[in-house]
Amino acid sequence: RTLLKSLGASEVLAAAIRSHPFCKGLQDQAQWALVSLEGWRAPLDVLRDPQLILSPEAVAAALWALSTCQKWEVESLTSVPWESRCEIARLALQSAARFKEHMMLQGHAEVVGLMLWAVVPDTVQEVATSAVSVVVEAMQVHHSDGRFVRIAALALARLVEGNAAAAGLLRRCGPQFEELLDQLMRTHDRPELLKQLCIVRYAVCGAMSLLETLGKEKWRLMQREALLFALGDLMDDCDVASVLKMDAVARVCALGLEAHDAPGPAGISALGRILELLLQDLAFSARADASQEAAVERGVEAIVLRLQWELESSSPAVTVYASALRALRNVSRRSQALADRISASPAVIAGVDLALERDYFSLGFDSLWQLLAAVSFFCGVERLMGLLEKYRDAPVLHEVAFRVLVDDAEHQDTAAGSILHFAPRLAIFVTSVLRRMVPDCPNPKYNPLHLSTWAAALLGHVLGALSHRSRADEVSEASALTQTGCEPSSEEEMVLREGLQILVSLPETFPSSALLASKVCRALVRIKLAYGVGSRLLPMLHELGTAKVIEDMMQRFPESTGVTADIAVAMGILDGFGPILRLMQGRPSSQSVQLAGCRALVEIRRMGVQCAGDEELFSVTSAVQQTQEVFSAQEAPSLHAEAELALGFLRHSASQINGGRDSTG
Repeated sequence: RTLLKSLGASEVLAAAIRSHPFCKGLQDQAQWALVSLEGWRAPLDVLRDPQLILSPEAVAAALWALSTCQKWEVESLTSVPWESRCEIARLALQSAARFKEHMMLQGHAEVVGLMLWAVVPDTVQEVATSAVSVVVEAMQVHHSDGRFVRIAALALARLVEGNAAAAGLLRRCGPQFEELLDQLMRTHDRPELLKQLCIVRYAVCGAMSLLETLGKEKWRLMQREALLFALGDLMDDCDVASVLKMDAVARVCALGLEAHDAPGPAGISALGRILELLLQDLAFSARADASQEAAVERGVEAIVLRLQWELESSSPAVTVYASALRALRNVSRRSQALADRISASPAVIAGVDLALERDYFSLGFDSLWQLLAAVSFFCGVERLMGLLEKYRDAPVLHEVAFRVLVDDAEHQDTAAGSILHFAPRLAIFVTSVLRRMVPDCPNPKYNPLHLSTWAAALLGHVLGALSHRSRADEVSEASALTQTGCEPSSEEEMVLREGLQILVSLPETFPSSALLASKVCRALVRIKLAYGVGSRLLPMLHELGTAKVIEDMMQRFPESTGVTADIAVAMGILDGFGPILRLMQGRPSSQSVQLAGCRALVEIRRMGVQCAGDEELFSVTSAVQQTQEVFSAQEAPSLHAEAELALGFLRHSASQINGGRDSTG
């Protein structure tokens, strides 16, 4: 990219775009190439050009390039100034009005939805709301065009999600808008489109309207499945009284689990989320509610029966029993009494004992995840590790198992039987797997990067847990030292050293992976926090060259805000404020670096890291204040908010230093 820009490729492409405004093929390819070199500003220049905006081919290519030039997320949109996003949306709407009958311009809705996405922090809700009626009108005009309706539904979902004004505007349309949604759901059956229509319905009418809609008419399987999945995803915003009043458990059981054509996974997902909501409310209620407890009992029984029915089927659907085991696992996490009963259920025991053995080679990634999660939760780590030993040359199985163990570690303590109770054994196992599978993967089609990424995350948990074990065993180790003359914790120290050695080697093995770099840095931070100050960990990290590894990662990912922040936090937790200060001073004009630096300052202060003294505190404070001066609040609202938070923490540090000085005096 740098070479092409230095050779003048951008100027050549821009000249070609201006010279051939009505050549569709050239416009598509040249604008795609130009946006790859120059980013989102290139198509914006096309939409501003008084000659090019007269060409539907040029405008359509600009809109297409804008919407597909990168995987737009909330964070990446934050880096585009609000004024530019607002201008892009306005120009897209003007272009659509100029070429109303030109089907190539249907992409304007996608661009408008992206640029005015309501959940992006600096979006002005009123501006997003003003575009809603235009998108709805376009949906009505092109209601039979499945591709356009899918794009428009996604745009509408982005405009109304988290935007009370937009939701209110559509609510005021009354039954007419709901009828439009029903018509679109009846007409189209693409899962992604149905999902977006459900999100819009939820934003406008509330989660319970999905349940009402579900029982309102005879939906086809795809429509029913979309409604149930959406209900499961959005159940958090329902109130328990409405769930009980509408007898939601019975309705979902009837339509999602018990009917002969029931969409099993979707029904189980929705029912599981309803049960979690009811259990959470029961946990905080002053007195037990008999009807609520009865609804939970019925729901759990329905899931167990559906699981049993599927396991006994001659052609079982692995997605059904994977969903059932996930729902039962999540419910069990909220009630120990239910966990004990579910664990003893013959259907559940059969599910975790037989399903993997019988259907291993037909399991998709998600089904394998849910099945291994059930094995870990209901049968314990010993059983899971037994499966890993049995299928020792299956990297996908190991990757999924590591993901499951990371998830379990985040939900458990160090009690007997927990993941972290097995920390030494797991640390040794993960280290041996990486040494065996990364340099010589048994499956030539598998990329060991995925395995390494989740192994790094798991090492962060289990190596950190070694510190709890060593502190708990100090008395017994001291006794062992007296009797044998061996160094205390020598075994733990060897496991820790080997685990750290392979952890810090991973970024060099996979230098281009930002996700791996992030996982390694988070693992190092977790381990350092577990061991605290004055432990043997810091000398070990310095001996392994950890600071150099982190510095190299920073050089490789200088402009990726999330990864840069994780790397900066690792720098700070190991070496204090100095590395973060040097990072911010070294790239004062980089918005992403300054945002990462401010986030890192906030995080390490939350973790208890202190400035070395008044001089360092003054320098860090000055760097943050300079950032606020370089980037205006209007241009970079997220950066300003993070900088203000960092300054608050730094002021607290100053008061602590001064308070300590006063007490000393």
